[in-house]
Amino acid sequence: MLFTLSSCEKISEELDQADEVLEEFDIEGMYETFGDMIITIDEDGGKVTYFGTNDLGTNPSVFSIGGLYFKDLQKTGTNKYKAKIIQSDVRWSNAQLKNVLQSYTYTDTEITVEEDGLTLSEVNDWDIHFNKISGAGGSTGDNGGSTGGTGGTGSTNCSSTFDSYTNDAQLDAYCGYAWMYRCQQGKSLDDPAVKAVCTYYNDLKTSSAPDCPYCK
Repeated sequence: MLFTLSSCEKISEELDQADEVLEEFDIEGMYETFGDMIITIDEDGGKVTYFGTNDLGTNPSVFSIGGLYFKDLQKTGTNKYKAKIIQSDVRWSNAQLKNVLQSYTYTDTEITVEEDGLTLSEVNDWDIHFNKISGAGGSTGDNGGSTGGTGGTGSTNCSSTFDSYTNDAQLDAYCGYAWMYRCQQGKSLDDPAVKAVCTYYNDLKTSSAPDCPYCK
């Protein structure tokens, strides 16, 4: 079989078109890693919005809710980013200091965005992969929009995204976690996880702070 110049050009065009339709996933959203810690990624970077049982939350005077787990996030290609990530091998204290966080630093990492989460090139002890638990949705189509999941049935107050209700990062984190449980996962107010984060919210809030709508 003979290949002409025109047939080669056609094959090249088809390969280019295949590259153009590569499915792209939105990096913004909420991700879960070791110890149920939640990282929320937006245009500002990746913020810790819930510590769970992760040791990063052992010393709020050093690192607190709202702190950047990822920073300097830059898109480098389709589903590819580079950023700086908190480095695990220098942040933990030793047993004599009761394993309370003393300091931390950042290191460079490359991030691959996948349908179900993120995979990192710089591997810490636990976070080679972050599982996506909510966000703006899955892939972006030709029109630039995104296709996402619908809210759950756990709360009648559900919105498609979580909006801040206070100026307090920790309160927003607990209310956001309640939104995730009830609207994304369809849990009820009686669920132990919902009860826990709503208790944290109500214990911390002052009289001037609004109620979290996902806790009622």
